[in-house]
Amino acid sequence: MNTIKNIKNLPTNISTSNIELFLSRNNFIKLSNDLYVTYLNNGGKISNKDFDKIVLFLIKDFLSKNNVNEYYTVESSATGYNNYMEVLNYINNDFRKYFYNYMRWNVYNPFKADVKLIDEEKKGYELMAKDHGQINLWQNEYTMSSNKNYRNNNKIPFYEAALYNRNYDKSNDGLTPSDRSSLETPIYGYNMRDIL
Repeated sequence: MNTIKNIKNLPTNISTSNIELFLSRNNFIKLSNDLYVTYLNNGGKISNKDFDKIVLFLIKDFLSKNNVNEYYTVESSATGYNNYMEVLNYINNDFRKYFYNYMRWNVYNPFKADVKLIDEEKKGYELMAKDHGQINLWQNEYTMSSNKNYRNNNKIPFYEAALYNRNYDKSNDGLTPSDRSSLETPIYGYNMRDIL
């Protein structure tokens, strides 16, 4: 404890409460997005906006049943400084466990679900062997992204994408012979006749 590193690198004394950290906007967005992805993976159907209202209601209920300001790290008793990031992780993990009690887990029964065929809709128990070739399995792909969390607004910059472009003549679809080199007609060197 009394090393030069510990003496020179004392943590800054931040005065904040655990409730302020837990109710902060950034923490709410992170918690809500993480829980929403778990909810969708377990067959959830409601929108993100409605889901945020449920999370907000359960946060209020969680705070009424738990004293969040009593969370502290083991280091705080020895050093006198509470590591708020670790405390916030503990609180978030306890809230996730509390939230999972109210969540409907994946109890999907394929026999009760409506199955979309090409021309009609049937229940799972009504399917016959001939219907399996007509099942429509296409769905919209769900991608959770937050531009603030990723570099370059979650887009590949042109100077990185240009490294992997294949610059070749797209006018020839491969149906007619061309001037490009192939195994049948190898081209050695450059053809400078057109330039001169």
